[in-house]
Amino acid sequence: MLVLNLILLVLLVATTDASNLFDGDTTLTPEEQLIAIQIESDLTNRYEKHTFLSTSNGSGSALFWMVNNEEIQFAIAVHTIGWVGLGISEAGGMIGSDMMLFESSSPNTVIDSYVIEDKGAGPLTDDCQDWILVNATVVEEEEWMIIEVKRALDTFDTQDIPIVNDEELWSAPTRIIAAWGDNGQSVSYHGQNKARASIRLFAKGDESADDGVELREALEEQADGSFEVSEVDYVIPAKETTYHDVCKTYDDLFDKDDQDDVGVAMIGAVPFFSEDTEQYLQHFHHFTVYVAESCESTFPRTMVYLWAPGK
Repeated sequence: MLVLNLILLVLLVATTDASNLFDGDTTLTPEEQLIAIQIESDLTNRYEKHTFLSTSNGSGSALFWMVNNEEIQFAIAVHTIGWVGLGISEAGGMIGSDMMLFESSSPNTVIDSYVIEDKGAGPLTDDCQDWILVNATVVEEEEWMIIEVKRALDTFDTQDIPIVNDEELWSAPTRIIAAWGDNGQSVSYHGQNKARASIRLFAKGDESADDGVELREALEEQADGSFEVSEVDYVIPAKETTYHDVCKTYDDLFDKDDQDDVGVAMIGAVPFFSEDTEQYLQHFHHFTVYVAESCESTFPRTMVYLWAPGK
């Protein structure tokens, strides 16, 4: 049987080398950058992994973590003195997330919370408080906050999301969300102060920031060939919701001279977006890949791949 791999894409945020993470924050003054470097220096000496969670307005927060047996510990550093939230998200958004909240009005505790369906109603407090506050540093003069927390990887609490080993490229990375605010010392609407990333929390050694390349290379090593399903120069319509279909036949995907009767088995897929396309991803909700008998007869059909940015 001819084994092929479908080339599509996904760029995943992984750990970064020790450097000034807040270089990505264009809102900081030179003096604030110096403080950020001092914060990083301390935390990178104590934590194995770190990355920068950027926002759409040019700011962001630095995230540090380490896994110890059945427990994980995070530290989040952010330029604020109000409140900060850090969460695990199944879909990459606030709805359905499992969150830790810290409010400077209650400096000795964190709130274990979750969001079910209505993000406008705000996070709900867990019946069982599983997040533990390790340390909270609030530097009011310079307006910086460093919160360190820990919890069991699996709390066996139905209101929590288990944190599973995501080291292998075949598994999905962990989706992390964060938010913070200066509007008072308690949780309130965060505005643009929010960030999200897909991170391999269990990755070992120096990791590339592009898991997609590594996965593609791994698939190509084990496949007899590959094909691409792509759309070029598609113009986004000026309407709220559009469903766009692209159909590729067997003849479209494969060279006729290479065709035979042994069949095709797809072993994996990697989504890919060009640099020109990435600027429009805020308008992109999801894509699905189906197999059907023909382009004219799309039912019955079988889903073979699904990708979504988690918005």
